[in-house]
Amino acid sequence: KHFNICESWWEHYGWVAPPIDMLNKGHGFIVLHKDKETYLAAGWLYGGEGIPLSVFEWVVRNPEIDKKQSFYALSMLYSEAEKRAKEMGIPYMFQYLEHKKLIEFVKLRV
Repeated sequence: KHFNICESWWEHYGWVAPPIDMLNKGHGFIVLHKDKETYLAAGWLYGGEGIPLSVFEWVVRNPEIDKKQSFYALSMLYSEAEKRAKEMGIPYMFQYLEHKKLIEFVKLRV
């Protein structure tokens, strides 16, 4: 179910969805709207204990939400990814970015 939702978002933005088996099922995230019905954003965290670097990838947001909801959803998503990495003992998080708006968002968080 979640993959199909994300796949439609990736397609909306003209991105090719990753093969489902590339997505880490143990650390994938979905951020829900306060009413628990509307999915807002998703991203996947890769890393393991004893490795000082995690990779946060495949970040995408619901194209139907407004700018304010988007900022909230991405903020919550990144905060949760950072929290999960720290819980796994991973101090650093890496992300390869090409999307201009997402780059701007990440710069705001630094």
